[in-house]
Amino acid sequence: MIDPTRCLRQEHDLITTVLDRFETEIGRLHRAPTPPPDTLRPFVEFFRQYADRCHHQKEEAVLFPALEDRGLPRAGGPTGQMMAEHEAARAHLAAIERAIGQAERGELANLSTLVSEGEEYLSLLRAHIEKENEVLFMMAFDLLEGEAAEAVLQRFTEIDADPDYLRTRDRMQDLAARIVAQDP
Repeated sequence: MIDPTRCLRQEHDLITTVLDRFETEIGRLHRAPTPPPDTLRPFVEFFRQYADRCHHQKEEAVLFPALEDRGLPRAGGPTGQMMAEHEAARAHLAAIERAIGQAERGELANLSTLVSEGEEYLSLLRAHIEKENEVLFMMAFDLLEGEAAEAVLQRFTEIDADPDYLRTRDRMQDLAARIVAQDP
């Protein structure tokens, strides 16, 4: 059987690895008297470029529509919920980025916003990944068989072959390796 979500699960593994390191950094910011908020900039870049731009592109442009074509409703259904969570994650990242800038300008009151938005993002993304891995991707495995599964895999292959996508993905995988290699 073809598993059209295998590559998405592998991407989730990398995202989760970076989330683990992000959680460590959020904890340090929470405890440090004068933490350097700019330590979160590489995480924001990774989550924006890899999790959202690369990974979510595959879900939003390929997987979700394929599932909806097979009868899964968007409105009130699982793909609609996943889309709403993608939007919520984008909003948290924007708030984190704003708070980093404000904290860098000396507005230390925004460190609490930075920490709370970071914790919200962590919680949201961890739960989101679990729902996709344990529920949505199981539905995809059941609904997308034969030609439908092959069509999804073909679209993923086309996305993966795009030179701009490849550059971004490779750059973000390198960034993830540097982030994970840092001493906590």
